[in-house]
Amino acid sequence: MGAIGTYIGGSLAIAGCDVTFFEKEVIKSINSLKIMTPGGLRETRNFSVINILKTELSKNKFDIALLAIKSFDTPAFVDTLLHNQIILPPILCLQNGVENESVIESKFGSGSVIGASITTAVRRIGLGEVQVERLRGVAIEDETPLSEPLIYWFNKAGLQARGYANRDSMKWSKLLTNLQVNATSAILNWGPAEVLRNPISYQIEVMQLQEAVAVMEKMGLKIVNLPGTPVKLLVKAITRLPEDLGRFMVGIPLSKARGSKMPSLHIDLHSGRGKSEVDFLNGAIVKYGNTQGVNTPVNMVLTKVLTQLTDGSIDRATFFSKPEKLWTRIEEIQ
Repeated sequence: MGAIGTYIGGSLAIAGCDVTFFEKEVIKSINSLKIMTPGGLRETRNFSVINILKTELSKNKFDIALLAIKSFDTPAFVDTLLHNQIILPPILCLQNGVENESVIESKFGSGSVIGASITTAVRRIGLGEVQVERLRGVAIEDETPLSEPLIYWFNKAGLQARGYANRDSMKWSKLLTNLQVNATSAILNWGPAEVLRNPISYQIEVMQLQEAVAVMEKMGLKIVNLPGTPVKLLVKAITRLPEDLGRFMVGIPLSKARGSKMPSLHIDLHSGRGKSEVDFLNGAIVKYGNTQGVNTPVNMVLTKVLTQLTDGSIDRATFFSKPEKLWTRIEEIQ
């Protein structure tokens, strides 16, 4: 049970919803969920955990399925559903990245998925226990029949949900926030504060974001503010302010706003799991940049280098604390 699933599912259970967690492996030692919030501890035993999905679906009717797995696991998840002829209720896709919804819809059709993005910073403490580090909210696509009741129940659960008419603008705006101090942190083995203080790594941050914004503009997508996250102002400040001023006015507050949790791509790399979401974040900028005729050399290098570090084709320590070496890689393809 991951941080997001525990937080969202546990909050809904506390609010009075019937919540069932699906885990591939049997979990025997969990009998309560604990959510540490700015307002204090919230705890519930009002939930179930299963590991045989098809059997449960045949016995009970569910209104919505919340999907909070890593993007690199989406294809295998979809293939498993198809192979076992499992039909889920509409899926609320809480994942990072901009392609999960289309992958699901390509197999299960229109109406099978509802887009969502979580901006609250949550840290997993242990099995069934999470810490809310920054309470911001959840963005939910509001053009579906289930959107209104979903937003109602999410707000009743204290999740601070808001509806968004354009799914793509919402998901791409979240992608902009996912890019910040993420791949660079993993590659350099630095925390957010170190990345944002260094002039070279800060310049890399600025340039990767500029490329992403250029791709969005070419696709006709607008940047939108997300719950608790002024994305438009943040992107404008990072991409337009002189870099010395930007590091002081944006970099320091941004590093503090991220809380104590290391960025997700750093966690992926240094967990030793051999998988990374970089291809679904920076790699998506490269992919859509190619289709739109937008050059994305910085995102290309970040994707390639982090992929090589993840699969072990280059040593993990190659770029540790060496932003100038990463910058040289970027210059070589510009």
